[in-house]
Amino acid sequence: MATRKLMHLLLLPIAAVLSAQKIFAEEVSHRPADVVQTLYREFAWVAIGMSGTDISDQPRSELEKYFDAQLTDLIIKDAECRLSRNDICHLDRDMLYDSQDPVVLDLKISAPQRESEVNVNFRSCTGKVSVLKYMMVRTPQGWRIHDISYGPGRATLRALLGNGM
Repeated sequence: MATRKLMHLLLLPIAAVLSAQKIFAEEVSHRPADVVQTLYREFAWVAIGMSGTDISDQPRSELEKYFDAQLTDLIIKDAECRLSRNDICHLDRDMLYDSQDPVVLDLKISAPQRESEVNVNFRSCTGKVSVLKYMMVRTPQGWRIHDISYGPGRATLRALLGNGM
């Protein structure tokens, strides 16, 4: 009995540390900036000229990791349109880099004061500086991208995908 009590007392602090680590990891993974950072980490190859399957051609299960349900539907509809027409439909650029041929330098992801926004700043190889604003929404699955603003006076991703669909 004494051995069991001693084991329990020794294991209790270890269990507490592991629980705290799990809680901390869950909190970190649910921050809006973490969703955007993971998206750019998974699709960084686009910005260095490697070939692969673009984010806009990913299956629903992959898109739902990053985008809310409505934006996921719009992205899928545009991909289906491209396949059926064998041509560009509404989205004529890479949505993450706002370019048809992205080569990106100095990419920085920051969270401004509003919890539901994330900024992505980068410079293209031509020196053009871009600032994309990610509008985030909390869903039952965690934070997801609701829209992307490409700058003042320009259509957002949702507006580009929603027109004519």
